[in-house]
Amino acid sequence: MKKDRPGTDAFAAIEDILAEQLSIYQELITLSRGEQRCLVQGRADDLPAITAAKESALSRISVLEERRQHAVRLLPIAYDGDRGKLNLQALSALLPEVWKRRYQELQRRLSAALEELHFLNEYNASLIRHCLEYTSYLLSFLTGDANAPLYTGAGELLPKGSPRVLNRRV
Repeated sequence: MKKDRPGTDAFAAIEDILAEQLSIYQELITLSRGEQRCLVQGRADDLPAITAAKESALSRISVLEERRQHAVRLLPIAYDGDRGKLNLQALSALLPEVWKRRYQELQRRLSAALEELHFLNEYNASLIRHCLEYTSYLLSFLTGDANAPLYTGAGELLPKGSPRVLNRRV
């Protein structure tokens, strides 16, 4: 925690924790982009290391969140509710003006990082679903399952009941 800032140690402690959380979310974004590259390039062997790194980052976020909640309880502000559950927007509204702007900027940056991370996670989940569907198709095709889904040359899923003719000339 930095002692040379104006205001109380509690305000600075929370700011430091939020900045550290932002850094970890940016790390998660980088890891998610790497995960995406692995999925697209078919490098499944690299995924366990990325998953382990993401789990480690999430564990650090959890520890920081506990620290943040504790620090919020120590703030010299007037608030009657459970301080540990104050979100950043509500907290910013209760702060002295000098801290309010700083917290609002951190809130903006955290929101942007979390939105990007959400988008990447949704996209990666979609890639994983498509990989699993295709793997299921291949297994079903190789084992002769008549109910296996069919795909077009562009990788689109054909409706059920489509003809199962392979290598046909048009």
